[in-house]
Amino acid sequence: MPLEYTFICPLPNGMHARPASLFAEIVAAFKSSVSLINERTGNKADAASVLDLISVDIRNNDRCRIIFSGDDEKTAYSSVVKFIENVLPGCDEPLPKPQSQGNVKMPRLLDGLDVTCLPGNIACGGIGIGRVVSINGFTLQADSTETAKDPIAERKKLKSAINAVRSDMESMIAGKLSSVEADVLRAHLSLINDAALVREIVGLIDSGRTGGQAVVNAIEKFAEKLENTGSEYMRERAIDLRDIGIQLLERMNIGVIKQREVVLTEPSIVVASSLAPRQLLSLDRKLLCGLILKQAGATSHAVILARSFGIPTVTGIADACTKAGEVVVDAERGMVLFPVSDEVRRFYEREIERQALRHAHLTKFNDVPVVTCDGVRLEIAANIATGSEVEATIANGAEGIGLFRTEMLFSERPSPPSEDEQFEIYAHVARTMGERPVIIRTLDAGGDKPLPYLNQTVEENPFLGCRGIRLYRNNIELITNQIRAIVRASAFGHVKVMAPMVCSIDEARWFLELVRSVQADFGETGVEYGREMQIGIMIEVPSAAMMIDKLCDVVDFFSIGTNDLCQYLLAVERGNPKVSSIYNERHPAFVRLLKSIADCARSRGKWVGMCGEMAGKVENLPLLVGLGLNEISLSAPNIAAIRNAVSSLDTGRCRQIVESAIDCRDASEVDLLLNEFVVKLAGQPLLDANLIITQSNSRTKAEVIKELVDLLYVARRTDSCDEVEEAIWARETVYSTGLGHGFAIPHCKTDNLKANSLAVLKLAHPIEWGSIDDKPVSFVILLAIRESDRDNSHMRIFSILARKLMDEDFRQLLSTAKNSNEILLRLSSELT
Repeated sequence: MPLEYTFICPLPNGMHARPASLFAEIVAAFKSSVSLINERTGNKADAASVLDLISVDIRNNDRCRIIFSGDDEKTAYSSVVKFIENVLPGCDEPLPKPQSQGNVKMPRLLDGLDVTCLPGNIACGGIGIGRVVSINGFTLQADSTETAKDPIAERKKLKSAINAVRSDMESMIAGKLSSVEADVLRAHLSLINDAALVREIVGLIDSGRTGGQAVVNAIEKFAEKLENTGSEYMRERAIDLRDIGIQLLERMNIGVIKQREVVLTEPSIVVASSLAPRQLLSLDRKLLCGLILKQAGATSHAVILARSFGIPTVTGIADACTKAGEVVVDAERGMVLFPVSDEVRRFYEREIERQALRHAHLTKFNDVPVVTCDGVRLEIAANIATGSEVEATIANGAEGIGLFRTEMLFSERPSPPSEDEQFEIYAHVARTMGERPVIIRTLDAGGDKPLPYLNQTVEENPFLGCRGIRLYRNNIELITNQIRAIVRASAFGHVKVMAPMVCSIDEARWFLELVRSVQADFGETGVEYGREMQIGIMIEVPSAAMMIDKLCDVVDFFSIGTNDLCQYLLAVERGNPKVSSIYNERHPAFVRLLKSIADCARSRGKWVGMCGEMAGKVENLPLLVGLGLNEISLSAPNIAAIRNAVSSLDTGRCRQIVESAIDCRDASEVDLLLNEFVVKLAGQPLLDANLIITQSNSRTKAEVIKELVDLLYVARRTDSCDEVEEAIWARETVYSTGLGHGFAIPHCKTDNLKANSLAVLKLAHPIEWGSIDDKPVSFVILLAIRESDRDNSHMRIFSILARKLMDEDFRQLLSTAKNSNEILLRLSSELT
């Protein structure tokens, strides 16, 4: 008699591709038939099929029934139930958030122009200008009049096509792809291997259809099921499925209405209803300046790839733009504009230049060691999860890899990676980083990162159960293979190794001895390895933090994992919406704990870094610098901003901030303390040379104001240019700020500023401003003050400037200044 099991779907985002693929892998290991019924809809799925599982539209809290039938049904039942109870709840991951609706307000400089503006959704930020290239959708088609003469031959043709497409994908995955490209292709590989899809095609062939007809009918059957769920995510998978169908038909040499090959010959904006990943990957990215996709959603693989490549992308745009010759994709505001007149081109070319200048400003000192303004060194490293990310970390200015999360190498596969497979990845990272340090964390599974092939049991609270280093003794072969791979890779760079979730001296010693035994074995067998490789541990359990003095006698270094350490200290699960508001890394108790860790490690001569989310937030930097950490490690996109901000901090002042923080009563007081301090960062004076241009080519008042605000953006004094610009115009429309004698002082108060600022333009050609003496303006000083500024400095500075500009000698000094430094000196001497 068949066995049955009923469960409630625990996944907040439902049974999407990742949990479905792991579910199907477990079921596929058994001979028994395993069916899953979604009792909400009545739909039934073959549980060995990813396609079937996702197409029955299982949502959070849906009641599902599983039926096991076959020779090994008891074993299958036991394994599947274990997976559902212990692993499935941790398999969920947030799906990409719905795309943000763009701000459809026309930029002020373009108001009044004869230009069409189509609003859309921002999928990937940026700006692109190019000729429209339309790509039509693809259609699956096989000759419906053809008769199958030999089902066996048709089967062979199908098998050959599947093997060829699978081989193509595996070769591409093994090649030099980014992690995002590889992940997309792995998702497609799971479709070509899907049991239900193959079974459906074979069944159609056996019923008398040709191989081509069977592929088309089967693909369309599953695609329609996915589309009929009403889920955007499922609709996007239908596009992927049809792309697989095209590839199979091509390999079978079946007549396909094929999209003509698109070759870009000039800077182009590609317009399509939707794109299959293969279509996007085939385009010349040097000439691809933007994408306009009518139907693609946030989970579209084309959109995911576009984000990875940094291609400006707007979705949800009507077909009207396909008739335009040249368009602008403004994926900062979320719109498409055409025609591209001289005025439009000039505006957006300056916008593109502004973005390039900001990037250059952030990265110009990438090769210079990061130090505070008083000369104290702080290493800025990157967190990575795959070997393919390492080049991007260097480009962003990383001084090392502070955390190589190796879980990604072990996840979404039926068995762990081999020692050699891991070695190739670790060695690649070590070689690429050269002399820069690479800290590799051994497998951190369990808790929110379960793996189906680990020897794990059902636990009431997996976050407090067998996770991290606690899994190692029951999976000794797996972890030994990983350590062997890491130790071998240490011969090719500055590699360090550390263990996660250590809570005792015994665990630290056990891990140290395991690594030393591998090194000793290599020494005896002549395998090369780095003799100076350091061994450390994560500090993410309060007991380890309280025993830091004893742990200093065992290991070489420490890395503070703030995410887990904070939630364990405050007894708060970050992902639980009922208590997540309590979680705050600026809680005074947590700051006290961090200080005790850093002080003790430093007093014992031990290196201590930080690799949790706390390290990636600019507003936390005064605390991190004040703690005296040796290193902070964060995601690569945030590195340039953090590097730039560190150089503005004074260590002594930051130590005072830490002392004040641990004396606070709650996190809100620490927030206020940091907010007041960050606004007045050392190195963020009211005016510096980067905010002065002595030969501005702006032609109008609007262009001048825009250029002044752009100076603040490039210098990272604001991230909200449009809002600051509007704040200036709000005052300008009430009365003109032209003081006469060729000078103007536009001004504003807004908390869209990060620091009080003066910005200066000396114009190459005087412009009309509406001044009180009706004369054109050639010298403009912007005064931009934070709304929350408490000392009324706005009016004080404005009064000083207005008074000094009445002095002809002072005006002459400014007007005749030869460079920005002269202007800086003359203004600073009067305002300080």
